[in-house]
Amino acid sequence: MKHKTKTAELEYSQFLRSFNIGPLLDDARLQSHISKVFKHYYPLLILEANLSKKPSWKIKEKNEQFHVYFREAISDICQSIFLASTGLYKSSQLSLRSGLENWMRCLGLSQDQAVLALKSTYELLDLVSSVPAIKDDKIVYGYFNVLRSRYALLCGYVHTSNAAHMALVTASGEYPRYLEKEANETFGAISETCSRVLYLFCIVAEKTYRGLHHRDFDLVSDALPKSLKKALNS
Repeated sequence: MKHKTKTAELEYSQFLRSFNIGPLLDDARLQSHISKVFKHYYPLLILEANLSKKPSWKIKEKNEQFHVYFREAISDICQSIFLASTGLYKSSQLSLRSGLENWMRCLGLSQDQAVLALKSTYELLDLVSSVPAIKDDKIVYGYFNVLRSRYALLCGYVHTSNAAHMALVTASGEYPRYLEKEANETFGAISETCSRVLYLFCIVAEKTYRGLHHRDFDLVSDALPKSLKKALNS
């Protein structure tokens, strides 16, 4: 029995040594998904890198708290993209859910809400949705509700509410892989999340957005809807 276990362990180690996603990148469908995601993901990286240089608020602690949770949200999204690219779709959705939770904390912090003391994510969502700057602004509330609806869908992967939220993979040798239906759903969720987080960031942390170097400013602005870009730069 010990011999069989050791053999399996060695086979798994060999699998890790030879793990290669390269062949998947020859598939134009995966490349297309990555391209669409990076349209909004890369601007988020630029904004994160500039938060400490161009803080949006006068209170140091507020800037620091917002930054650390925004950085973690970006970290979660980064992992989500990587997991989706290798075919780990359920894990990708779970990481995306974590990123959304951290972004909701950022939204609350931007509006001086005591979100870090909350234990329940649904309490967090209810609190953020009740803030006047969120609920009374039609554009902001629309973006917020898209993310809130996405969060509810992502919770299905945590609770494995039905077969559609199951991975049912018992052998690591199945990875990396590309499954069209799952890839469309997962990358679609990531793109939707990245875009709305980007839009909301430029609204609630406008000083950081406006303080970007002109090349970065243009790149971020190009990823915004025309109506929002016009409103921010009017």
